Amino acid sequence: MINGLFGSIKGKIVCAAALLWLAFSILLAVFNFPVFFYGITHGTVNFKDITTENIVSNQPINGNVHDVYEIVTDYYTDFISSLNSSSITDGNNIYVIPIEGNKSVLLAVQKGSKTDTELRSLLKSINDGEIDSDIIKNGVWIDAVGFTTTNNTISLAQDPINDINKSKHKKPIVIYPYIIDCSHPYSGFTFRFSLGVILCIALLITILLVIKRVKSVILADEQTVRESYIAANRTPPTGNSPAQVSYNSNSNMNNEMNTFDSSTRNVDYYNQGEISFGKFQTQGGNNSDDDTGFFGE
Repeated sequence: MINGLFGSIKGKIVCAAALLWLAFSILLAVFNFPVFFYGITHGTVNFKDITTENIVSNQPINGNVHDVYEIVTDYYTDFISSLNSSSITDGNNIYVIPIEGNKSVLLAVQKGSKTDTELRSLLKSINDGEIDSDIIKNGVWIDAVGFTTTNNTISLAQDPINDINKSKHKKPIVIYPYIIDCSHPYSGFTFRFSLGVILCIALLITILLVIKRVKSVILADEQTVRESYIAANRTPPTGNSPAQVSYNSNSNMNNEMNTFDSSTRNVDYYNQGEISFGKFQTQGGNNSDDDTGFFGE
C-alpha cells in the first residue's frame, strides 16, 4: 500500500499536502500553547492589580487604563527590524503607562484601532488637565497579553523621556522590561491554539478513514481474485504464498490421460475384414502369419 502511495505523482502530492497540514497545525498549537496554558492555569489578571512583583510573561491581562505618560512610537521607528519583536512593529503604537508610583510598562496597540483612538484621547485629556473628563474617569478598556522584554528595548523609550522630564523638572520614570500587547489579545491565542489542535485531530481522522477505505478496497480486490481462482478450478493464494495450481476432481485433466495404442485401432483398407495392428515390429522380427520378412522372399 505504501509503495503504491509513493509510486505515483498524485500519491506524492497527497502526502506532501498532509505533511504541510500537519506542520501548520503543530506550529499553531506550539506557538500559542504557552499563553493558552498560562491563561488556563492562572486566569486573567486585571490591569489595576499589575505590579512590579507580579509581571509574568504570557500573562493574560484586561481592565481599564486611567493614566498614560507618553506615546513613544517615534523612538522605535529606526530600531523595529533589529528588535525582532511581535509587539513593536510598524503597525503598532507604543505607549508608556504607569502601574505603581513612577514605575511603568509599555503598552502596544494596533494603529487606528478603537483602543488606540481612546488612548490618544486619554493622553490629550491628561495633558490638557481635564481631570473631570469621562475618558479619565472611565478609563480605556484593554484586552491584552503581557510579555517580558530586554532592557535594551526599554532604554530606547526611557532615556529620551527622562531627558525631556529633566528639562521640565519632572520626576524620572522607570520603565520595566514588560510589554502589554493589545494587538495580540488572549482570545486570539486561544483561537489559534484550538484551531491547531482541531486541525491535527481532523488530519488524524482523515488518515484513519483513508486507511480504512484502502483496506476495504484491498479486501474487495482479494475477494475478486479469490472468486476468479475458484471459477477457474484453481486454489486461491493464501497470504504471500504463490498460487498453487490444483485441478477439480471432475476435470478430465485430473484423470489418467489416455495414451495412443495402435492395438486398439481397427482399420480395413482393402475390404478384407477387420485388421488389427499391434505394436510396431522391428525389421527382421518374426511374423505370426509367415516366417518370411516383412516383404517376403
